[in-house]
Amino acid sequence: IFFAGTPEKKVKHFRVWNQRFLMKGKVKHYKEGKIKSEQNEGFTLLEILITLVIISVGLLSLASLSISVIRANSVANKMTQMTALAQDRLEILRKTSFASLQTGSTSASPPDNININWTVTQPQTNLKQINLTATWNDSTGKTHSLTFGTLIASP
Repeated sequence: IFFAGTPEKKVKHFRVWNQRFLMKGKVKHYKEGKIKSEQNEGFTLLEILITLVIISVGLLSLASLSISVIRANSVANKMTQMTALAQDRLEILRKTSFASLQTGSTSASPPDNININWTVTQPQTNLKQINLTATWNDSTGKTHSLTFGTLIASP
């Protein structure tokens, strides 16, 4: 192939011819040394890598969020169970005769490590106050507690 003109023009013409040959006639237009074609569409490797990094950060944050939600649900579930146990114990104490109400406690063995303690005080001669505290340890070893109180009058 022979190109006429100065060396710069020869290089320029060769590049154009080479691009036209390689792209099999899909050249749309030629402007200032740049050839635009239908084949210049798509994503670069850098764009794909940046997108993957952004998606990875988002997915990792969602994973840590889901772990936090699971832990919070576990604590809420245990708190609901403890509330039910404490209310059951208060009902048992309410059914006990006024004269035999005494301070006491009950506990469950591991893995729950549940302790329910109650104190009975008599602020007036015909009135007893019961304060009940339920404590337990969660899976991380953190201690949680709930406190309930009630008054019972003599019949």
